[in-house]
Amino acid sequence: MPQRNDCVLDALGPGDYNDLLLAYYQANGATANQINDAEREFLVAQGATPAQLQDMWYELLTTLGFTGALTDMMWSFWCEEGGIVSVPSGYDFSWDQTDINDGNVTAITATTTGCEIGADWTFTATSDGGGTPVVESGTVDTSPSFQIGPMDMSLLGNGTVTGSLVLTNYIGSGTPAEQTITKTTTP
Repeated sequence: MPQRNDCVLDALGPGDYNDLLLAYYQANGATANQINDAEREFLVAQGATPAQLQDMWYELLTTLGFTGALTDMMWSFWCEEGGIVSVPSGYDFSWDQTDINDGNVTAITATTTGCEIGADWTFTATSDGGGTPVVESGTVDTSPSFQIGPMDMSLLGNGTVTGSLVLTNYIGSGTPAEQTITKTTTP
């Protein structure tokens, strides 16, 4: 189980923990530039009655439907689906070629957009003409947009090739982004 601070970094990062929290609070109702004041302003903006911080967090989290001890609810807010974090979403890819042919069959590439930095990715290409699927994988390192490949599609059958990109973080896997391309090569 990840530590709550690790979850905050995964949900909001990369960056400095306090800077990320301050930016999150400011994006959600706080105006203060000091983290303790911004946290209080954030909680009030979310509907909590001004009180001690732990009481304000407890009020907010129970209003949001979390149950249990405050430390458990805080962990759930930052570390579980339904809190601030979720499975990766909003990502996609496009083929860099218009088709797969004899001249490019061993050097096909795709370019991603909107990928969550730190998430693991798996790209699978299959053909309705059969053949051996092409699978590539890695981790989104420093940019939400990166190139996959070059990939050798020679063992896929001719026909419609479907590429499927799936991102996974510690919460789970996102919905596959799929695009098709036509493969026509000479046997």
